[in-house]
Amino acid sequence: MPERHLWAESYEFDQQDVLAVQGEVARGVARQIRVRLMPEEQARLGTSQRVDPEAYEAYLLGRAYSYKARTRTNWTRAKEYFEKAIEKDPSYAAAYGSLALLYMGMRGSSTRDPRDIRLQARQWAEKALVLDDTLAEAHSALARAAQQEWDWAGAEREYRRAIEFNPSYPVAHIWYAQYLWAMQRSEEAVAQAKRAQQLDPVSPYVNTWAGAAYFYAGRADEGMASMQKALELDPSFSDASLVLARAYLTQGMYQQAISELEKVRMLNGKEALVLGALAHVYARAGQREEALKLLGELKRIEAEERGFVPPFGIIWAYAGLGDKEQAFAWLERAYEERADRIVWLNSDPLLEPLRSDPRFHELVRRVGLPTIKTQ
Repeated sequence: MPERHLWAESYEFDQQDVLAVQGEVARGVARQIRVRLMPEEQARLGTSQRVDPEAYEAYLLGRAYSYKARTRTNWTRAKEYFEKAIEKDPSYAAAYGSLALLYMGMRGSSTRDPRDIRLQARQWAEKALVLDDTLAEAHSALARAAQQEWDWAGAEREYRRAIEFNPSYPVAHIWYAQYLWAMQRSEEAVAQAKRAQQLDPVSPYVNTWAGAAYFYAGRADEGMASMQKALELDPSFSDASLVLARAYLTQGMYQQAISELEKVRMLNGKEALVLGALAHVYARAGQREEALKLLGELKRIEAEERGFVPPFGIIWAYAGLGDKEQAFAWLERAYEERADRIVWLNSDPLLEPLRSDPRFHELVRRVGLPTIKTQ
């Protein structure tokens, strides 16, 4: 197809008006290609504020680091850049909102207690909304915090607000999808996941969790395609390997699951969730000695981290080994901390060996999740 010149325009502007120019360019493109903007999109593009150029640059660098693999180094760099943006421009709502999102992403944070993380995320999100009550990032962070506090109605309300204020924000759609499959509303979750992928087709994070939504809805082919895309984009993205390994596990494909987890283990070292999932699969595959070695490694990491590792790594290991007493003891600890993955009790394949135990159903009831549907 020959290249054709469709439209061009030039703009002269003060650096502090960069956000206003972005909105004007977007409206110009929409006019030229005859796209009809929704009223909320028109309002968002027509609203702008002057921003300090150094603050804007720091904000963009913070976002760049926040999109990288969720290591402690990347988390800290993102935090530092968002804080620099706020220092340069204390009225910059988007920097506060992105900082709130960063805290709710949690993994990589040096803060130990999930309750402290949620408190800090709420503080940043509320500060952002004082400055701009339409900021989708801040509403998404509040939704995620409410979700982790098991305020299900509050979480859904905030997700819907985020999407209403910015229908083009992919994080709101993919986080809402995660909420919906926790509520066993799988087809709604798929719809949100598809929209997130349309908005950000090159995000390993979006493709990974869209893939999970497809798997949970029984759409294995779509799930596998999304996982392959996520791992093409970032072979070291451990969430993608975890989701793919769990899909293999549900199909009894133990060696494929082990291979996927061993590969990402080589890339990510001592990530507790990867080690716990790998221990689980080794145990289910009858390789108990390998599973016990990995459990020992998890305990060493816990000792080095002075008692803090994501509890679900150890829960998954004990569940695979069939040690229900230890698994439920750690689940109780996760319940007390309101650890993030408690939300997905109903859907996590690595908890399958525990589901026949009455204690599991009681835990689901205490968290306030829907009763698990039988297959």
